[in-house]
Amino acid sequence: MSAQTQAFDGTATAEILAELDRSGYVHIPSVLSPEEVADLRAIVDQLAEEHYEPSQGFVHALGATYLHPALMDLGVDTRLLAVLSGALTPNIHIYHSHI
Repeated sequence: MSAQTQAFDGTATAEILAELDRSGYVHIPSVLSPEEVADLRAIVDQLAEEHYEPSQGFVHALGATYLHPALMDLGVDTRLLAVLSGALTPNIHIYHSHI
């Protein structure tokens, strides 16, 4: 964890999960550092370029989390794990992902 990111205590995790329940989505600021976000965007941009289907006009990259280790790492990032397990149960597995 960099100095620019934060971990969430039980209260913050409960607030995040309550917002997720209310809205169906939640923005969690300051989890990833600006450098991590830039790296992930570059990875996704590259994968999108590699999987763009010109005849269809869209990107179709199934199994995206398996296409680059950094994407899979998000599912086990300790900064997100309490929120993920609270939203999805501790029995987390990725069975479908795409870009």
